[in-house]
Amino acid sequence: MSHKGFHNLIESDNPEYKKAVYQKIESKLHLSAKKAEKKPNIWHNIAFRRTAIAAMAVLIVCLAIVIPLALKDKDKPDVRYCYMADCEMIELDCNARDYASQNSSSILFVDWYDVAEEVITTLYVNKADNQDIVYIEEVIINGETGDQIKLSVCNVSTKVDILEGYASYCGNESIVKSIKVKWGRNNKVSSAFFEYNGYKYYLELSYPMTENAILEIVEAMLP
Repeated sequence: MSHKGFHNLIESDNPEYKKAVYQKIESKLHLSAKKAEKKPNIWHNIAFRRTAIAAMAVLIVCLAIVIPLALKDKDKPDVRYCYMADCEMIELDCNARDYASQNSSSILFVDWYDVAEEVITTLYVNKADNQDIVYIEEVIINGETGDQIKLSVCNVSTKVDILEGYASYCGNESIVKSIKVKWGRNNKVSSAFFEYNGYKYYLELSYPMTENAILEIVEAMLP
């Protein structure tokens, strides 16, 4: 029997009472239909909310990783790469200690001056601009021991091709006065590298007498 036929049957047999019954049944059917329509939407909303929460969590994690890295990179000084072919030598008439004093520089030096047989101090500057100092180099021969030390100093933001090769020789690592020092030694040369107060230091000691000789020199350099 159709919905309309059922409605007519109620009205033909005690119309007033059965009409009220019909309206009550129809109201319940209508309410059930509305609930049935809403139920899928509820589940849809829950699924959507869960997806949104998961996406937000992933976004927060990504931002937590990316933002510190971005800020860290922003704080890093710009690195410049220099090649020896682009540099020219200027020999100084003073040693590294005096040069630092005259130029209000805080660079460290090997203080063998009182016993030095020979001191050669050289600036390497950019050929295009001789006011642009790439690095300073000093060679000292100790008149008492015969030891020869070569010290090269550049800014931490400068990479010089000839100096970067030190890393391949410095396979050991030690802590000297709280500073990390990389160093290496063979029968002819001991090498060391460390950073301090905005500068990079490269040392080369010829014919070292002891294994720790290069580290003793670094210790004497550091304040």
